[in-house]
Amino acid sequence: MEPLSTYMRLGVVVNMVYPDLPFPEALRKIAADPFFSVAEVPPLPEEEGQVMEIAETSGLTLVYCAQPAVLVEGVNPNALENSERRRAVDLLKGHVDRARRLGVGRMAVMSGPDPGEGERERAREQLVCSLREVCDYAWGYGIEVALETFDRDVEKRALIGPTEEAVEVVERTNRANLGLLVDLSHLPLLGEDPWDAMESAGEYLLQVHVGNCVLDPSHPAYGDKHPRLGLEGGANGVEEVTEFLWALGEAGFLDPEDPPIVSLEVRPLPGEDPDLVLAGAKRMLSEAWGRVWEELL
Repeated sequence: MEPLSTYMRLGVVVNMVYPDLPFPEALRKIAADPFFSVAEVPPLPEEEGQVMEIAETSGLTLVYCAQPAVLVEGVNPNALENSERRRAVDLLKGHVDRARRLGVGRMAVMSGPDPGEGERERAREQLVCSLREVCDYAWGYGIEVALETFDRDVEKRALIGPTEEAVEVVERTNRANLGLLVDLSHLPLLGEDPWDAMESAGEYLLQVHVGNCVLDPSHPAYGDKHPRLGLEGGANGVEEVTEFLWALGEAGFLDPEDPPIVSLEVRPLPGEDPDLVLAGAKRMLSEAWGRVWEELL
């Protein structure tokens, strides 16, 4: 059996798995683990020097996560008011500058809130305008932009949204450095399965996340909280990770000539040990890979 690393560059969303550690300390833990070759990092302007040093010394590839522009800073790239949309574009260009300083080749972004069915088409048009500007700016620095799909009805309530609509936005944006980031944990929240999502994403798929979610509103981890894989009451365990890898393989995404980034995104619940949560995710991903290897590859 070929190792996972033959067909994918394995990554992790660092601040999710170690939310309570100072970020440089968390990144060092990932950098010291040869399982990972990619680290996804949030905006940390005060710690850029340490992040760059750790990545350079360890050989880690960095991906810059600009989703906090929407989730934390509150801007809206699909805002119906042009002044608000312009503020989002300017802020995202600032994140491109930070990504450039870190030497990364890819920045992940997300849409803003869903305005509802009546204004949805206009919001998509606004998002296309914003993405064109951000992608054109990023192109000058050799940076790809990955648009991540999120739930529309549960927690994040984002415009994008269903994979088919994400593809439509990418096609209308028509920029060579724009593609999609699909997260296994978001598919159940969108009512999608891996096969349909991969078929829809097609050639536009740049990167994937492997994580979990909970669909039961009475569960303490309900929504898009990325609990550990295999959590009782969660949507994704080894069977679902196996199916996801299988769908990725059938879609031609797992390419040994140009291995794509496949990142774990898990977050410990209160009282859980993050090292054990991460170890469990690695173990489950490896088990799923073993299950699909003989049949698929």
